[in-house]
Amino acid sequence: MLTTGKDIMEHEKLLAQISSQENSQVDKVGTRKSKSTTVMNNRIQKSDELRKKTVRQKNMAKSRYTRLCLQNSFEKLKKQMPFEYGDNLTLNLKSDEIEIYTRWVDGVTLVEYAQQEKNLELHDIPKLKSKLKLWVRIFENLSFYHRNEILHGNLKPENILIRDQATLDGKQTYDSEFFDKKETVPHIILLDGGYAHLLEFHHQNLDENIAQIKNFSDKLFWRSPESRGFIEGSYQENSDIFSLAAIMAWDFGMIEKTSTSVFFQLSPLFEQSDNLLTKYNHQWFRWKSRNVISEMFRRLRTVLAKALDPVSEKRSYSAKDLAFELMLMANRMIESPENSNHE
Repeated sequence: MLTTGKDIMEHEKLLAQISSQENSQVDKVGTRKSKSTTVMNNRIQKSDELRKKTVRQKNMAKSRYTRLCLQNSFEKLKKQMPFEYGDNLTLNLKSDEIEIYTRWVDGVTLVEYAQQEKNLELHDIPKLKSKLKLWVRIFENLSFYHRNEILHGNLKPENILIRDQATLDGKQTYDSEFFDKKETVPHIILLDGGYAHLLEFHHQNLDENIAQIKNFSDKLFWRSPESRGFIEGSYQENSDIFSLAAIMAWDFGMIEKTSTSVFFQLSPLFEQSDNLLTKYNHQWFRWKSRNVISEMFRRLRTVLAKALDPVSEKRSYSAKDLAFELMLMANRMIESPENSNHE
């Protein structure tokens, strides 16, 4: 842990990027304006402000294999994704906790962004197109992880950061296959990736307090069935895709965030067969006739259902495939009087 005085470290609780986990904490630390030690100076020379994530994990010191996996994963992140995590990426492993330092990025999480967009009307074509394109960005970002053979492993709305365009540095973003650099579609960073799926879960921890069972379930709500142990299998790329597809369904108001797992909320996607019936922003709408919006939602429901198949081997889409499908949907949407023809 960095040893610094109160005058050389800024401890501002990170509201936009804080994890919902009970056993983790996020802080903003360090600025160039501070008088600091040599160690802190070396870090700050690369970035004005750092994001410090502390994850408490029992018996870390006893698991040599887990520690080795974490170190290998972070070396790959540092080498392959400097724009995502910055040159400041540092991993400190302790007996019962992990400290992760990355560059600070301004923005809002998908949770906050969704609150701003919650009154979006169903027939507002331009805003629906913008929402689809935002998700093109998100899936393309995940595709970049997978192209570099990195599993994110910790996808949830709190870990999808929508960047402040005013502070965007073009040198710190990937080259998009769907947008040019002048596009107004917000840029995305997926926070806290590359390590969560490697952490071991010790069942004896739950024996201490029954409330921990709920905390554990909340923390893993977006995880795929195989990563929760509901079905056989290990964490793979399509496990990331399951989580992100589920988050998109929630963001469009097609499913609810209740119960102990998103797996139990998917029946509306699989069982809905009426193409004129649409669930959006957690409300049901019935169209009087087919139109570009009803067709978009029909296609979106079909695509998401395939990405959310309970059996991982049957998830037929890659992250890039999903980005491509969403871009097609956005490009097909045009203004028409029929688009407001719903009950």
